[in-house]
Amino acid sequence: MRDLKPYIKKYEKCFYEKYEKPFREELIPIGQRALYKGYFNRYEFKKIYKWKASRALKNLEKNEEKIINNTRKALAETDITQKLKCLLDIRGVRAAVASAVLTVIDPVKFGIIDKYAWKALRREKLVKTRTFDSGKAKKRGIQNYVEYLEILRRLKENQRIQTAHDVDKALMMYGKDLGLT
Repeated sequence: MRDLKPYIKKYEKCFYEKYEKPFREELIPIGQRALYKGYFNRYEFKKIYKWKASRALKNLEKNEEKIINNTRKALAETDITQKLKCLLDIRGVRAAVASAVLTVIDPVKFGIIDKYAWKALRREKLVKTRTFDSGKAKKRGIQNYVEYLEILRRLKENQRIQTAHDVDKALMMYGKDLGLT
């Protein structure tokens, strides 16, 4: 795998105002409050959802109780597969949004799955499947995110990158540079 550090810098330059600044200034504090409380409320969850998947916002579950209960379960879980199952059980949540929720909680350990990042990994022959998420196939989304997370963490260590989120940003930028859609 090529050196990803230049892609991190490029991401910061291209997307700081639109994505990274809100992530750092708004979403990370939301994640820290949720960790303290043990759950996300609907407003907090919607803020993350809107940041990651604004076009699909209408699909978000309107039931605050389900958001609170499922995020409470997800935050209490230690197993990544169980965390994802809890989040994906909220209507309208798919792998990309679930990964954003986890990353807001701990950007050192988690990264956001993205079609560009996935296709960059596919280009490098680190993953085999064409897409990371196939809509209703939650099991596939979970398996692919677990695989993605293992790759992020391995690249983080091998390339001495600070956070898994930095790796996902670099991979997203690399995928965009390849012209992958």
